[in-house]
Amino acid sequence: MVITTVIGNFTVKHILVDQADFIVVAAPSVDNFIIGCPMLNKLQAIVSTSHLVMKFPSSD
Repeated sequence: MVITTVIGNFTVKHILVDQADFIVVAAPSVDNFIIGCPMLNKLQAIVSTSHLVMKFPSSD
């Protein structure tokens, strides 16, 4: 993804690269609960509400 913006008389381009392998698990959950910020920090998770996903590191 390339983000381009103009600041003053300068055009600034920033390239974002995020390459990672991931697994999508579609499984029903017995418990529906809200994970708060302290738990997200402990899991080192990143939540994308627009994509309805949560990304976190694993040992696999």
